[in-house]
Amino acid sequence: MQMEKEYVSAWLGNNGRGVAEVITGAGKTKMAIMAIEAICQKQSKTPKIFIIIPALRLPRNGKRH
Repeated sequence: MQMEKEYVSAWLGNNGRGVAEVITGAGKTKMAIMAIEAICQKQSKTPKIFIIIPALRLPRNGKRH
């Protein structure tokens, strides 16, 4: 959980801009939730949050199908 906190802190310190390049299972979803919580705590009113996912199935760890 410490790594996720560090990434979110760095992201917030960069005005909410940046890319988390981490391996599968490293906690990207947790980082996103932590970032959303941090944004909501700083805003006087609840911001609109959009979560975008790909419409196509992603390849699994570079394996060919």
